[in-house]
Order: sequence, then C-alpha cells, then structure tokens
Amino acid sequence: MLQIAELDHVLTDDHAHRIRNMQRTVYHLFRAALEEGAASGVFSVVDASTVAFAIISLCENVQSWAKPGGRLGPDEICDQYTILIRKTRVAPD
Repeated sequence: MLQIAELDHVLTDDHAHRIRNMQRTVYHLFRAALEEGAASGVFSVVDASTVAFAIISLCENVQSWAKPGGRLGPDEICDQYTILIRKTRVAPD
C-alpha cells in the first residue's frame, strides 16, 4: 500500500481515497489490538500509535530486502519478526 500511495499523483481521486482508507483501517486495527492487549495486561505499550506504525513499517518494508530463495524464507522471517516484536518492551518497568 505504501508504494501505491507514493504514486498518488497518477491515481484517480477515488483510488487515492480508497487506498488512504485502507491504510487508516490497517493502522486502526493494529492500534486497537495493541490497546486491547495493554488493557488486558498481555503486554506493555507506552504509545500504541508509535508501536502500530513500527509494526506496519516492518511488514511493509520486508519486500525491499527479502528475496525468493534468500537466506530466510517467509516463515523464518515471520518467526524472527514475531520474536522481535514480542521481546520489545516499550513501557518502563
């Protein structure tokens, strides 16, 4: 979605609007999940918006360096990202 959004100048207004809505939806879903998890004590989050954007950035940018047949396959990358995200503690003890 990020790369498509960067092409905003060649998209119709309707397409650009739909893409922005999809981006907002994804962001709100991530933020809501983070807030719900923090409220239930599953994990600590100081700022759900920042963490949501960080996770989305990880997911959007993996295509820039991960290649088919590369050292890590999709499952291994997913495992590494999951470990990274779950071990990151953003709230002070």
